[in-house]
Amino acid sequence: MAEKRRRFSKRIGCLICICVFIITALALRQTILPAMGRWLDVGEPPQSADFVLVLPGHYETRPFVGAALAKVGLAKQVLVIETASSPDVEAGFVPPNHEIVRETLLRRGIKPTDIILINAESTSTFEDATALLRFLGDRADKTVTIVTNDFHTRRTRWVFRKVFGDRHKQLHFVSAPRDECHAENWWHSRLGVSLYVSEYIKLIYYFFRYGSGWIWTGVALLGIVGAVTLCRSRRRRNT
Repeated sequence: MAEKRRRFSKRIGCLICICVFIITALALRQTILPAMGRWLDVGEPPQSADFVLVLPGHYETRPFVGAALAKVGLAKQVLVIETASSPDVEAGFVPPNHEIVRETLLRRGIKPTDIILINAESTSTFEDATALLRFLGDRADKTVTIVTNDFHTRRTRWVFRKVFGDRHKQLHFVSAPRDECHAENWWHSRLGVSLYVSEYIKLIYYFFRYGSGWIWTGVALLGIVGAVTLCRSRRRRNT
């Protein structure tokens, strides 16, 4: 009976903590949520580079920024990564992403000779970074401006620096904005919530998948154990 009461009290305590967290987040949403959106954006001011790489995905925004950078002379050539075929692509329902990006670049005035297709069959940002490193090869003097959406720049920068190592200084990152949502209002629409929340989930996954997340997990567990021990010692003193 006593054990059931303890379990019940623990569940009530957890429920109260969750409710307090949700209420606090809602009360401070005008401060916390924009900050969460801005934190994901680590884009840099555009600067001159040898290449501009338009990352796969979101072809309604990224190719236009890449084309603009090339047209004003901030890049000599545009790089497009070939992506792996999806079932819809194989069935002929839609063209591959890299073909859409290439066609957009052509329509924005980029010459066919200034567009380089990187054969990679990529399926992730990590594979994009690996493909770019392989393309550059021994050309450590070449610089690349990487164009992706603003909410995707932090994970992109982390992944590319992880892959490039000491050569990460060759890379610069430029944010491509979206008209429908941005850091200041992303929680107002389903699209914004989907993009920003999923980006945080992917960032955590990449952190554990490709980084040293297990180290921080150990640190967090040690912190929790220390906090529990401290609470127990205080309870003993009080009793």
